[in-house]
Amino acid sequence: MVSGQGNSLGIYGGPSLCRLQGNDVFKQVDPIVGYQFGGLYSRWFNKGFGAQAQLSLARMGGAL
Repeated sequence: MVSGQGNSLGIYGGPSLCRLQGNDVFKQVDPIVGYQFGGLYSRWFNKGFGAQAQLSLARMGGAL
């Protein structure tokens, strides 16, 4: 993450692991591997108040 003068700019990413249970449409209950990545921008104001904009992409992969 890069920051300077009250602003932060960063990227993130990595694998994700999930298990869907109780879903009547998608019957897969085995663990599923996918990925997610994105970027974010934060702006900090006086007195500890700030705002953050974030863009994320997540994709569910195939079953293990």
